[in-house]
Amino acid sequence: MKIKQVFDVIFQAIFWLWNLTFLSMVYLGILPYLGIPLIQATIDGIIPLEFSLTLTALIAVPTGCTIIGARCFIKQPLQLMRLFYGVEAPLFLLCLIRLFLLRGLTPASSQIIGTIVLCIAAFLVEMLYGYLGKREKFQNISASQTSHDKHPRFLSLIGEKRSAWLQLGCHSLMLLVGIWAATLLMYYALPVAVVTVAGFFSLVIEFFKFTWVSSFLEMLKDGAWVWALIWIPLFFILFGLTCSLFVVMPSLYGFLYIHSGRKIFRIFATQYGKNQAIVGSLGVIAAWLAIFSALQQQPQVEALKMLATPPTNDSSRQTLLAKSEVIRSGLVNAYLSPYRYLSTVGENNHIYEIYKNTFNLPDGAAKTVQNSYNFLMSPFLYKGSSADVAKAEKLYGEFFDTELQKGDREAVKYAVQSTSNREEAKAGLLNVNQEKVWLKSQEVTLKENGDWADVQIYEVYQNQTPNLQEVFYYFSLPESAAVTGIWLGDTGDLKKRFVFTVSPRGAAQQVYNQQVVENVDPALIEQIGPKQYRLRAFPIPAKREFTQTNGPTEMHLWLTYKVMRQPQGWAMPILAEKRNIFWNEDTRRMIAGKQVNYSGKEAKETWLPPFLSAVAQQPLTSHQASLPGGNIISAKPLASSNYSLPQGKKFAFILDTSRSMATETQEVKQSFEWLQANTLGKNGVDLYVASAAGMPP
Repeated sequence: MKIKQVFDVIFQAIFWLWNLTFLSMVYLGILPYLGIPLIQATIDGIIPLEFSLTLTALIAVPTGCTIIGARCFIKQPLQLMRLFYGVEAPLFLLCLIRLFLLRGLTPASSQIIGTIVLCIAAFLVEMLYGYLGKREKFQNISASQTSHDKHPRFLSLIGEKRSAWLQLGCHSLMLLVGIWAATLLMYYALPVAVVTVAGFFSLVIEFFKFTWVSSFLEMLKDGAWVWALIWIPLFFILFGLTCSLFVVMPSLYGFLYIHSGRKIFRIFATQYGKNQAIVGSLGVIAAWLAIFSALQQQPQVEALKMLATPPTNDSSRQTLLAKSEVIRSGLVNAYLSPYRYLSTVGENNHIYEIYKNTFNLPDGAAKTVQNSYNFLMSPFLYKGSSADVAKAEKLYGEFFDTELQKGDREAVKYAVQSTSNREEAKAGLLNVNQEKVWLKSQEVTLKENGDWADVQIYEVYQNQTPNLQEVFYYFSLPESAAVTGIWLGDTGDLKKRFVFTVSPRGAAQQVYNQQVVENVDPALIEQIGPKQYRLRAFPIPAKREFTQTNGPTEMHLWLTYKVMRQPQGWAMPILAEKRNIFWNEDTRRMIAGKQVNYSGKEAKETWLPPFLSAVAQQPLTSHQASLPGGNIISAKPLASSNYSLPQGKKFAFILDTSRSMATETQEVKQSFEWLQANTLGKNGVDLYVASAAGMPP
């Protein structure tokens, strides 16, 4: 058998055996165990669409390359190798990296990945169609064109000359990509080659020690020799194929792309002139490098530098405010760096460890290798430290006067969703949206007593996380309302709910914290200001993986209060803020004996209606309450004529100038106009303008 025939057999074996491996991996492993859940998560809105598209590409690559190889290159083993090492293997590897390593893409990393995909597509087009310009004089130059003489239909629309220029530009970038990718892969190929060779010789030495003979004889006795004869050769075949992929791929990948780029350049120069070819090629490379240089500037470097020194006067403060978007972009990039980058530059030391342990290099040489690797990987490495995450969150709150997760909610939400792991994305969304406890049901009952009523709010909570959770409500009630009770229970049985106690605010906090430590189920409602209340409930039982597990699966809460009737009806709590709890269209609501169904945005935002209609419109009457010690409190309804604005008083008004007040500008203006028209002439008023820390008032 001739040497060429031997290589043809090897090339055919590598292509078809690896494609069999790829197809088995995709259709027996990735698709059923990852693909279907990932697609379902995309439909549910948990994971971005691009991850499902990447998965689709991962499945399509070995399938499509197998079809192309069978239809176009079945009798051309060398072309099968070009297809495998130049298209299939790098594209399959790129899809795996995007799916499992690169969660969020930055502009720089997007440019790199987009360029690689473009070059792979250009290489495939060159394999299938050869040179896209006029071919009459150049068919003998492009070996891959002998059996594929037709232009692709989508390029026939722009003409042969434009197609040739487009191909020259893509293949000029191919020179860059080939050198960059081959160099990068070589960092791993060299240690793999050394370990492979060392492992091979160790295996040969162990073989000639014949220590395996006894085990092999035992296998013969047990009848397992059949499986041994099958799996041992398969193991060596797979081992050899793996070595061919990971050891040979860097140099072969670089050679194929550089060779393809030079070939198209040479043909183009022959047809249109060498000067035009040089200008076109260098122009594309220069433009690409200019864009790369601009995108390579990570915004957090400038943002953290600008905020390193607090402003000392109004001029410097206005300068920072003018660069708010630059600062916002930088702080968000720093906060989301664990999602957008593979590692920080300082913490990325795996190449150092590999070369130090494999080649026994001194520290200086190993660090030099690591630094050169970091330079090539700079689009995927964060320029800073892991401490920048907490620092950026703190600076964002100080500068923008709001929490980063609230101010840039969509960016944070997209970052935590960017993963192929459905459960990880779901957990991240629960944390960002604070959707940790679901309001399963809500029931409001009302008992009218003339001009006042007893109101009970009964809610059932279900934890959506594997950890105990605490629910917070901040709400307001009118001054005529009085909270009369709060209970918790792990069932809906009123007789088994936990008894409440009334304490001063400080003592109540102490009791609540003590019960949390002692694992007692506490609920706490505090009046934290005029008409302002805070309700806390803990613990909401953790979500259980198995329903048969003993223990409560939900928490029940009852809140009661008395309230005087107002012209609109019976006042309900008005929500100011909530934490850890959410509701939606599936929440069952019974309001005053009627089932209420909300939908869309209203279902997610409405906690309670502002008022319940009064059935009996009885006139307001006076009430008296007798207290211990002979004290009596009288409450008399006020008529409109009883209301009057103060006169001869002195008031102090404080104007908040923090950044969050920018959204309240119109209301502030209206308030000052009302004060000027109704109060200033009859009262003394002092205006205090609050300023930022370190700034003069």
